[in-house]
Amino acid sequence: MDIFDLLWDAGQGRRIGRSEDRIESATQTVDTLKRQIADALDRLDNANLVTLALWELMAERLGLTVEELRTRVADIDLRDGVHDGRYAGEASTCTGCGRPIRPQRTRCMYCGLARRGLGLIDAVSPRPDTDP
Repeated sequence: MDIFDLLWDAGQGRRIGRSEDRIESATQTVDTLKRQIADALDRLDNANLVTLALWELMAERLGLTVEELRTRVADIDLRDGVHDGRYAGEASTCTGCGRPIRPQRTRCMYCGLARRGLGLIDAVSPRPDTDP
């Protein structure tokens, strides 16, 4: 084996090492995203449960109709100025670092803490660090 083969092997070894590092980083990112998706799906399931319970209570006790509900949803949808099936809401303050969190974000961009107080669902949902 000559010097060129040794240099070639050393260079290839470095490239392989960098590729392995990138694979490890990508794997960690995928794992993080999987956890975030699972958390979001859990919160969505909880939101659906709370919404259904609230609707049934209102319909039973107040005699509200689905049409009245649809009208109110459309009115609230327009509160942020855009009829898009979403409510952007207002900015909040991070309970972790005290910095503002834009309404479009679900986590603080500074410390990564999940934003709470997104609405009624958070008010009645158990916190992740407490017993239900």
